[in-house]
Amino acid sequence: MDILLKKWDAKRNIERNQVYKNLSLCCKEDLLSEIAFTTFEQKDYFFKQKTVEAYIAKFISNLQDANLEPEVLQVDSEDVLKSIEAQHGLLVERAKGIYSFSHLTFQEYFCARKIVATLAYKNLVHHINEKRWQEVFLLTVGVMEDPDNLVLLMKRKIDNLAASDEKLQHFLEWLDCKSSSFESFYKPAAIRALYFTMTLDSEQNKLDNALEWDIENTLSGLDNALGLDSEDTLDDIEIDWLLNHALTNTLVLSDDLANAFFQGLDATDILDETIEKSSRGQALVARDNAWCNIADLDDFLINAIDLASSFQSELKTALQLLRDKLNEAIPEWENLFEELEEFGEWWDKNSQAWTEQLIALMIEHRNIGHNWQFSYRQAKLLQQYYNSNKLLVNCLNSDCNISDKIRQEIEHNLLLPISKLETENNKDIS
Repeated sequence: MDILLKKWDAKRNIERNQVYKNLSLCCKEDLLSEIAFTTFEQKDYFFKQKTVEAYIAKFISNLQDANLEPEVLQVDSEDVLKSIEAQHGLLVERAKGIYSFSHLTFQEYFCARKIVATLAYKNLVHHINEKRWQEVFLLTVGVMEDPDNLVLLMKRKIDNLAASDEKLQHFLEWLDCKSSSFESFYKPAAIRALYFTMTLDSEQNKLDNALEWDIENTLSGLDNALGLDSEDTLDDIEIDWLLNHALTNTLVLSDDLANAFFQGLDATDILDETIEKSSRGQALVARDNAWCNIADLDDFLINAIDLASSFQSELKTALQLLRDKLNEAIPEWENLFEELEEFGEWWDKNSQAWTEQLIALMIEHRNIGHNWQFSYRQAKLLQQYYNSNKLLVNCLNSDCNISDKIRQEIEHNLLLPISKLETENNKDIS
């Protein structure tokens, strides 16, 4: 950025406005930081020329030996704006009288610089739930010489997000208990992150996808960021993952079957060219989705049974009996696509009891599959809580000067309930 401000105008051989020419490099950065912070905070990515000239005039008026006459300030602010545009390209006129930073990254960088210059860290952490501020957080910790206090502020803000909700605290207590129930060479926080996403995946289906949760992109990644390798998992994690996916498929199977039968077309009708092509196409896709769901469900059960045979024989036997019930409704797998209606009738009568048995086994033998019954508000809060922790970990993993002591302390205490955090704090005091 310094190179850009110092050399671009010289390289382009452009005559500079006298006021702008007399500004030091630091003053130029301060001016751009003021514009960036003010506009970004107001969610203004595009701003009127008169607006940005007013910011410039205010900045110039605070300089030593500034001419404070309104007419002079107006002319100087216009000239400074044109100089910034011509010399550095950091501000550009997008349309007549409408300006923006030439790239969002410039606006975010100078916004971060303003935060560091004014020590406005408490103001920054108020935006920890807002996606558009994420890059500003990362740039701020990168600009700071000692970002320890900022990341600790972030950690306290994140912990307080769910602190007052009893059910969410109970969920975090379970998360800590479950993640500590078996030995692992991974960081405890990485295991907690994995079970967090695993649980919220199935909870999302219960909320009918109301949150539009992208479990592969929005939520996933915290466990990997903390060092968990999805290609090298423990048997405990693997069997829980399989059972959780089996439950997820089970919870959506009724809807998949309903969609498959919605058109009122059976497998023979799908091949009947006298029926409207679009209707046949929709019926084909819906029937195929339901068939794939059933096949995946059976595969998850097979693999879970195979894993359980090595260390949980009772679970293996119970799962095998449950799978046998499912397969009794499918005399011949190769004909399931054509005879899906027959399975659908069986599922309609038996799905509730079958699902309850699966959940009971998961809770008894693996301590997963609990029906948390999160409200939309609670699920949304958990989403914010998780994403904010992901941002915090990204800050820890960025190229910044966070001390090893603070880094280890934060990682150790990620995704813990308030009761456990208070216990950890008391240990540190004693």
